[in-house]
Amino acid sequence: MERAYFEDLSFAGKDFTQEDFEQGLYEGCTFTNCLFKGVDFSFCTFLDCSFEESDMSHVNLHDCSIQDTQFNGCKLQGIAFEDCKGAISGGVFTDCILNYSSFTGVSMQGTRFQNCKLEEVDF
Repeated sequence: MERAYFEDLSFAGKDFTQEDFEQGLYEGCTFTNCLFKGVDFSFCTFLDCSFEESDMSHVNLHDCSIQDTQFNGCKLQGIAFEDCKGAISGGVFTDCILNYSSFTGVSMQGTRFQNCKLEEVDF
């Protein structure tokens, strides 16, 4: 089955708890002020994407790939990052809330956390 491919698109103010989020490869896409709370990102790939001021709490990352992606001012609580496929490489988390999330056993080469809340997070 062929996966959907999205390149250099901008999504602003979308509520993906009410709209379908299509699984596929997202390259160079920007998500601004979007609601993803509890959305299924299984089998998605995010390459060189940017998430801005979005609520991504409790998203499902089963076999998801995150590479060179930035998260700015996002709420990412209660996420099991260890469900990602492979590594989270080159990610930058700035001014994010990652409380109660887990990165146990995840290779995070080049990943940075800047001014983030990391309460009760497992590494």
